[in-house]
Amino acid sequence: DAAFQKKCLGKMGDVAKEGRTVLFVSHNMTAVSALCVRAVCLEEGSIRVDGKAQEVIKQYLFLNSQVQQSRRWDSKDAPGNEHLHVLQMNALPSVGEVISIDSGVDIEVLFHNAREGRNIDFTFYLQNEHGILLFETGLNITRDSDSRRAVYRVCGHIPPHLLNAGRYSGSILFGEDQCYPLFRMDDVLSFEVANTATGRGSNFGIAPGVIRPLMKWQATLEPEPANRPEVIQP
Repeated sequence: DAAFQKKCLGKMGDVAKEGRTVLFVSHNMTAVSALCVRAVCLEEGSIRVDGKAQEVIKQYLFLNSQVQQSRRWDSKDAPGNEHLHVLQMNALPSVGEVISIDSGVDIEVLFHNAREGRNIDFTFYLQNEHGILLFETGLNITRDSDSRRAVYRVCGHIPPHLLNAGRYSGSILFGEDQCYPLFRMDDVLSFEVANTATGRGSNFGIAPGVIRPLMKWQATLEPEPANRPEVIQP
């Protein structure tokens, strides 16, 4: 559970600080980043990348999450099970031709539901290139046990000026009654958010941080107080 996991990770951190070597094997990039100074990425039993933890994590995520903004499957090989099959997924700019900080992102999922008379829910998970889960969002597709054997289209919108520049991957989960998982696909969709200078004046560099909100700021010149104290030079 979470408490035991926290205790184990804390113990490994303490042992490492004492000068002993700890070999930590995990797919949890957040934990690797927090615990490890050096990391090794293995592929089919051979070392693919060896170096500083942050650089290896970035390479690992890149190797396992190539940009796939649009995916489509024929009905005969569509991923799924006896409950449903996913037919298509898209991540498209809400405005313009390229996904950027200014454009926003439209997420679209088409799936065929195979069973009638139930409540189907959908959840979308978005993580960044460091494997950090940014948020989950979703909806109840049917509410009154009225699902049909048909193709459904699910659409969602990530607003502009929320995501920072970088690479992101999405996972999806279909459930029933918000309790029972029906089908899940991890890292099934990925896209790159292009950088812009919006809100940063002439600074075209990529801003630090996970998100990039366009906040309203203002500066005003305050009147000097009538009884301003005299500044004494040393």
